[in-house]
Amino acid sequence: MDRLYRSIIDTMKLRLDANYKSMAQSYGYTDFNKFLTESWGIDENKYESQLVEVAEQYAEEMLITKAVAEKENIQVEEDEYNDALQMYMQSSGSENEEELIKSAAAQYGSYLPDLINESIIAKKVIELISLNAVEENA
Repeated sequence: MDRLYRSIIDTMKLRLDANYKSMAQSYGYTDFNKFLTESWGIDENKYESQLVEVAEQYAEEMLITKAVAEKENIQVEEDEYNDALQMYMQSSGSENEEELIKSAAAQYGSYLPDLINESIIAKKVIELISLNAVEENA
């Protein structure tokens, strides 16, 4: 399996796991397995297999997005990044970038600037595809 693909899967699994565990804590659960059983009706094995499934799907989408972005020379401009950062700060109630980065790392298990850049690139790729899509009559 390609190292980049495997790396994306591993990163996404960590992000999802951190997010779901944070969610469980926000609902007052200290036992994550109890959260899985009571909230989602699944056990830890099913949870792990679903993490892998979602992470693999994300990795495929990410590789396609990356390929389109590279081919079309799509990049994140500084003002786009700063606008997104401000939006994240407002929605989270964070007072500064450092606080927001720490919060994102705890919640998503990831580095916030990477998340912001990925989000902007994905949005631009989707917009490009939407603008250039051709509807075929069957």
